[in-house]
Amino acid sequence: MADVHANLPATRSVLDVLEEARCDEVIHVGDAVGIGPHPAEVVSLLVERGVRCLMGNHDELAAFGIPEPLPRWMSVGEAEHQHWTRSQLSDSQLATLKEWPYEFVRRCGPTTVACVHYADKGNGAFDYVAHPSSDDLLRLYEAVEGDVIVFGHDHQECDLTVEGRRFLNPGSVGCHEKAEARALVIESVDGTVRVEKITVPYDDTALLEDFENRQVPERDFILRTFIRRE
Repeated sequence: MADVHANLPATRSVLDVLEEARCDEVIHVGDAVGIGPHPAEVVSLLVERGVRCLMGNHDELAAFGIPEPLPRWMSVGEAEHQHWTRSQLSDSQLATLKEWPYEFVRRCGPTTVACVHYADKGNGAFDYVAHPSSDDLLRLYEAVEGDVIVFGHDHQECDLTVEGRRFLNPGSVGCHEKAEARALVIESVDGTVRVEKITVPYDDTALLEDFENRQVPERDFILRTFIRRE
């Protein structure tokens, strides 16, 4: 799963379903925090459930702080939001985030599955292409070794096979226009990788209320841009 973004009800709902499915391992490919109103609760839940978490760009900002001077691409409002997110996390949670790796590779039968948040520019920053084509995917993940590449970051579902490599994005758990959490179950059946899409509805009442109750900075922009409820 990917991009739970501090959305507690969505995260809990999808983890419950994956637990019922008796998965050998649950992997979150980055951005546990940021955007949503429940950063501390989500990090606690992921740790309690034994989820293997990877570093995302929002996790990185929370763990290590915003660079100084403020990057040109970051608005003052976003900086305020990132400071708020970091302030919600305990010292032990921040230490936990700092330990999250950027890549995880797992064998699934004869297939190598590589999990990352997104492509690395090579200078310590995440690359980004809004709507990656087949050629974009090959370029972005050229340095990632794996038959199957699982990524997140752009919140969009993807399942493309290009030149023998399969590129999968489950779509964001926490940021979606519907109150639906998304994930993928990947398994090896008779030497072949099978992928099942999981969509879990959840009650988003507390999520929407807590943006206001907790005075989340940039909440109007977030609700309009990332949650997109009418």
